[in-house]
Amino acid sequence: MPPGIYCPTEFWSKGENQNIQVDFLLPTGIYLNLCVPCNASLGTIKQVVWKHAQYEPLYHMLSDPEAYVFTCINQTAEQQELEDEQRRLCDIQPFLPVLRLVAREGDRVKKVINSQISLLIGKG
Repeated sequence: MPPGIYCPTEFWSKGENQNIQVDFLLPTGIYLNLCVPCNASLGTIKQVVWKHAQYEPLYHMLSDPEAYVFTCINQTAEQQELEDEQRRLCDIQPFLPVLRLVAREGDRVKKVINSQISLLIGKG
């Protein structure tokens, strides 16, 4: 899927077993375009990103993968921090196939719990 293509909810429901081109924005300013399975977990996707990032400039400036969290723009046009790395890409359903890695801030355990509560009440 070319960058900037809108991914409606219907795309995610029927594309669960497909691969999708996702743009990844690293904290170093490097841009990666990788093909990943729609049903892959964020943890798995992060491993793939890290494997490709090691061949890019400024890789030495990155911390450990655990120091970063993905963010995306969701279907309600809000920026969402994706703390729970067990969630699958097809469950998150980003508005655009773009994931940005940002440095973690604050209490991780509290954020994961808040993320799970939001998911349960249908907010995220």
